[in-house]
Amino acid sequence: MVRPTSVTPGLFQVLKSILEKEGPKSLFRGLGPNLVGVAPSRAVYFACYSKAKEQFNGIFVPNSNIVHIFSAGSAAFITNSLMNPIWMVKTRMQLEQKAVKQLSSLSFVGISRLLWHRIPAEVIRTRLREEGTKYKSFVQTARLVFREEGYLAFYRGLFAQLIRQIPNTAIVLSTYELIVYLLEDRTQ
Repeated sequence: MVRPTSVTPGLFQVLKSILEKEGPKSLFRGLGPNLVGVAPSRAVYFACYSKAKEQFNGIFVPNSNIVHIFSAGSAAFITNSLMNPIWMVKTRMQLEQKAVKQLSSLSFVGISRLLWHRIPAEVIRTRLREEGTKYKSFVQTARLVFREEGYLAFYRGLFAQLIRQIPNTAIVLSTYELIVYLLEDRTQ
């Protein structure tokens, strides 16, 4: 296995570089489709999650971890299937280049909540977005990244992802639970 010869820039170095080369407006490229996609995406996700939870509660121990895992996976699959066109537009706007056709199916790979599966999928999906590169397919890209850069390359960007995702998830799930609580309280 070949080890990388250069050090990958950190979050702040990348941010500084983007601001210097492209200006502050570039940080908001693709924001419109993102905003248009978030509300319907969350609505679809939570509606599917709730319905799946009802179904899985009838199969497994009610409200068990397995019910939540299968419900979340089902909701993510349906949401990704329905919302992919909006995210594809966002990606194209952000890149201002032709997207690689494999990106559509890669959203399904990102469904898994396990870091081992999710983080490599994000790294590979990002590489496939680079037009005109040596990256051609999911499996080919995964093998090439591993061979050329090693296992840790699959975790590049994890810190930035966690900074974005943890507060986002906390806000979304807290809001969901509050709404469910308020709605249940009114029906009783």
